[in-house]
Amino acid sequence: MKKLIIILGMYMSSLTFVTFGQGPANAANQSNGAVNAPNITPSSSLGSDEIFRFGSGAITQLVDGTSDFTFGPTDEWLTLGKVPTGGVQTFYGSRFQFKESAFVTGYTSTSPTKPRIQWIHNGGTTADFLEFRVGNGFGSAGSPGTNTLVASMSPLKANTYFGDRIDISNPFGDNVNSPKVGVDTDGKLGLSIRCVTAIVPFNEKIGARIEVENDLPVGTGLLSNCYEIN
Repeated sequence: MKKLIIILGMYMSSLTFVTFGQGPANAANQSNGAVNAPNITPSSSLGSDEIFRFGSGAITQLVDGTSDFTFGPTDEWLTLGKVPTGGVQTFYGSRFQFKESAFVTGYTSTSPTKPRIQWIHNGGTTADFLEFRVGNGFGSAGSPGTNTLVASMSPLKANTYFGDRIDISNPFGDNVNSPKVGVDTDGKLGLSIRCVTAIVPFNEKIGARIEVENDLPVGTGLLSNCYEIN
């Protein structure tokens, strides 16, 4: 029994030198230094709920391509954290790059210095609609879960379309004549405006306002049409 305790103690003491890696068996750890042993008394306000912490900097994964932060037809990578780019700008957030198409969320030090959700494409083959969907699960391999299209943003003219028929019919296109905001639903109420205000004397109640400004006194404030499909 004493021999077992000694062996176990030696094994536990060796945990300090264990490093973590990712990839095939026996792959080298590519992080900046070894992963330290767990801290018995974390200094974080999370206390014992904190089990792991990254240091400052960027966390990256290069799946395919020559290097991180490139925008080529075969480049696949991701980055999380703070990324300085030679003094021109500093970005803090996440970027998921997939073959000349990237999805970015975070902050940048360049103008406009505001939080952003940005979709970047090459203007050609990857210039497809950015979709917002609601799903009821991840599904299984080769069979995604059921999901419903909520809104789409067009790639070239930056228009926004709401409704569940956008990816099927694309009725508004993506050109100079396309509306900035469109609604296309499948047999549902497309748009409803409701205004609820307190009863205040001489206070104007407005549900919706449509204004047209033009150099000439010609224009249409609202155009409505109803016709048979066939």
